[in-house]
Amino acid sequence: MRRKVTLYHPPFIEVADAYHPQEVPPNREVSWYVIGHVAYGPIPNIGVSYFFLSGPSTYITLVKQDGSEVKLPVMSGATVYSYGSNPTSTKVDSRSMYRGVKFPTEGTYKILLMAGSLVGNGATFGPDEYYEYTVTVKEPTLPTPTLWFWFTAPFFLGILLYFSSTNI
Repeated sequence: MRRKVTLYHPPFIEVADAYHPQEVPPNREVSWYVIGHVAYGPIPNIGVSYFFLSGPSTYITLVKQDGSEVKLPVMSGATVYSYGSNPTSTKVDSRSMYRGVKFPTEGTYKILLMAGSLVGNGATFGPDEYYEYTVTVKEPTLPTPTLWFWFTAPFFLGILLYFSSTNI
């Protein structure tokens, strides 16, 4: 499930685009991104953040562009910033630093992809807008043959064997 939440009206920094798969296998890297956009500027020190809200594990692993990994504990985030004064239309993209995420165990995780800026003398990331994702982590299942398959397979196998043994 994906849900958009705007904390300020109008938002000063919007989530221009965001993507996170909602069903993923455990311990395999999957892609995600969030792009923040200054709607009303200039704004100093904007950023986009991946926030691990909850899940069955105490951590998830973010994968940087160079392949190195960062363990992200529950109730914490990893943020990419554009420091200095950012005029209207400035964008910041999480893909400048991160390329993927891995979830260690099966279960349901809550993730926030946020856009905001540094607040409180630059000490804290304050989101203006975010998407909340519910991510289900489970092993993919193989499709099971249908009843139709079990009744027709012997017939088609017989035809295949008949024609493979004849000299037509």
